[in-house]
Amino acid sequence: MPIHRLRGDLLLLLTAAIWGFSFTAQRVGSGLVGANTFNGLRFALGGLALLPLVAVWDRYGQGTRHRAQGSTPWRAALLPGLIAGTVLFIGSLLQQLGIATTTAGKAAFITGLYVVVVPVLGIALGHRTSRGTWAGAGFAALGLYLLCVTEGLTISAGDLLVLVSAFAFAGHILVIDRYTGLDPLRLSVVQFLTCASLSLAAAPLTDAAPFTGIDQALVPILYGGLLSVGVAYTLQVIAQRDALPSHAALILALESVFGVLGGALLLGESMTSRGYLGCALMFTGIVISQAGPARAPARRWAGQTRRGRGDVAAGLRLARDLGRVVPSPGAGDTSTLWSVLATLAAGDLTIARVVEPHLDALAIMAQLDAPPDLSGIGANEESTWGVFAAEGPGQRLQAHQSGGRWALDGVKPWCSLAADLSHAIVTAWVPSGARRTFAVALDANGVEVASVPWHARGLPAVVSGPVTFSGVTAVPIGLDDWYLNRPGFAWGGMGVAACWYGGAVGVARELVAQARTRELDQIGLLHVGAVDQALVAARCVLLDAAARVDDARATGTAGAVTALRVRAQVAATVEQILIRCGHALGPAPLCFSDEHASRVADLQVYVRQEHAERDAAALGRALLNTDTTEDTSNTDDATDGRDARIGGWPW
Repeated sequence: MPIHRLRGDLLLLLTAAIWGFSFTAQRVGSGLVGANTFNGLRFALGGLALLPLVAVWDRYGQGTRHRAQGSTPWRAALLPGLIAGTVLFIGSLLQQLGIATTTAGKAAFITGLYVVVVPVLGIALGHRTSRGTWAGAGFAALGLYLLCVTEGLTISAGDLLVLVSAFAFAGHILVIDRYTGLDPLRLSVVQFLTCASLSLAAAPLTDAAPFTGIDQALVPILYGGLLSVGVAYTLQVIAQRDALPSHAALILALESVFGVLGGALLLGESMTSRGYLGCALMFTGIVISQAGPARAPARRWAGQTRRGRGDVAAGLRLARDLGRVVPSPGAGDTSTLWSVLATLAAGDLTIARVVEPHLDALAIMAQLDAPPDLSGIGANEESTWGVFAAEGPGQRLQAHQSGGRWALDGVKPWCSLAADLSHAIVTAWVPSGARRTFAVALDANGVEVASVPWHARGLPAVVSGPVTFSGVTAVPIGLDDWYLNRPGFAWGGMGVAACWYGGAVGVARELVAQARTRELDQIGLLHVGAVDQALVAARCVLLDAAARVDDARATGTAGAVTALRVRAQVAATVEQILIRCGHALGPAPLCFSDEHASRVADLQVYVRQEHAERDAAALGRALLNTDTTEDTSNTDDATDGRDARIGGWPW
């Protein structure tokens, strides 16, 4: 395991331990101060403890990926934070009241059920739930019965309150999920301080002796506020930059186990064998539910891609499914996203060409401070998206606002799959002369998809033509020029390069398949070796770029330079693979293999999205105009003591 992955996993394990032992602190605190007094003080401390981290987060540029141009991050987090804080207040109050009459270990495991409850409650919001989630729910329900229900089929009031709090915490997770585009630290500060304010305001009404006994409960309060919220949350933010999401989910699930250990070691709590069996079953259910809805194996996606070869409808179905599970670029696991795209492209480039813009559109909207209200254009989880940002001579799409409503008029060229998609992200010109981004419904009145001659031999099903908009209602996505200036503008272009790379892998596999059926001569072996070298080089370039994206080193000019490099390198690899495989294989597979002939034609069309010499000139211009430096004295790039440019000169 790479050292940075191990470091991330260990920090997450420490986080889970701090959170698990916080149940012991809550159990002790419940006997010394009232529930709302305890919660009010610990969440106030926690919220204030995060403020320095916000400053550090901003200083080193980590918060920029959550910030739309010209927005105020604190203002954007205010309303969502108030809503989330209110739900957190309800859940925390129920939990603190319940933990007073149950054990820390039982409370930890019962609270952990929110992991299972979240996807089940999500059904009401239109979310899909996997078989693994239902299996996990079954194990958890059986474990809950063994842990909490007596032989007389009764459950204690404390256990019941904690169980209800688990549903409240599940609701809290769904609220947070609604605002994933926001700066996570600012959102946390606002929600923690909201929860603290509500708790302290309610203390005189609910606590028997409000604000008394604080001196005796000082240690549990400090632990719950500074360690459980401030330190543990900071560790989680740092750790999840290095840990894989799948590892993070399972390691953090150990919080319940640490809750039992804390109760046993510090409070002398114990359970019956039936209780421990219940805990084991509940933990199994939590783990299964975490693993169930995770990303499907790449082989399954590849199988769906091959079965749906050339089928746009199959690609759109897969796009909807993948949009729910794959990570967004810049979220800490960009390499997985690009690996998914490459896997699809290796199977079929039409499917990849359909999926990529859908995921790109979702990523664009995820970079906003708050999710846009798309109800006015009928968008939901079943929507399929494209991104129409091309400009053409003599064609200009205009946007104008009247009475608070935005509308689009004009023609937009190169709108791929406009007749097949339900919605699109579209760039248009506003009266100020700036370009702004909008979301539109493609089945709305006033949308006319032109029927144009489409003679493409590659990607023949991915028709790209002009669309005319006449007074079409549009929802603004970001402010003026935000689309081009946002941190992730360059990331989508590198995702396309991942598709080209996957297509090249698919072509190269035909060469390998031939090599396994007949002995190659020296020339054939030369081509196999050269193809391997080219593909490995392109893969390394993509992996390096993914790491830069996740480390916030691919924004602004640095991002543009990185994208130009990646696209040029991968495009050159594609052209080399096409030439070498053509030389090695001859005309036979191009004439007798429908799959290979289609893939070659598809790839030749797709890779022409790279602008060849023009992009090389743009790279040269960007390099010469770059004046931002990065100290590389402690990196492998520092070969001669000179500074290397961020996204600029590494040589």
